Amino acid sequence: MVAHDGVLNHVDYVVTRFGLTLGDRSMAVSALHFDMSNFDMFAILAAGGTAVIPRPTPEPAPDQWIELIEEQQLTVWTGVPALVELAADAEGRRPGSLRSLRLVVNGR
Repeated sequence: MVAHDGVLNHVDYVVTRFGLTLGDRSMAVSALHFDMSNFDMFAILAAGGTAVIPRPTPEPAPDQWIELIEEQQLTVWTGVPALVELAADAEGRRPGSLRSLRLVVNGR
């Protein structure tokens, strides 16, 4: 049996620290084997919010992400700096598409 106290503490901290609520909607782009998925999936769900999962693609798909952010009115996004930078570049081709985001968390 593996205890998950560390993950639970992290999720609880993130929900409290960033004020996640049931009104928040987050894009879950991290693979489940990657530790950032704890934030992507579990923190938003623990807060009662919605996790939106983009269509799988063989390579990063920033144009798809910004379209999804705009269409789904996502409020939270967590990503590694390289992916956030790709999305910011894509937003330059579609100005204003990221305006619904209230929180972007960059992690490594």
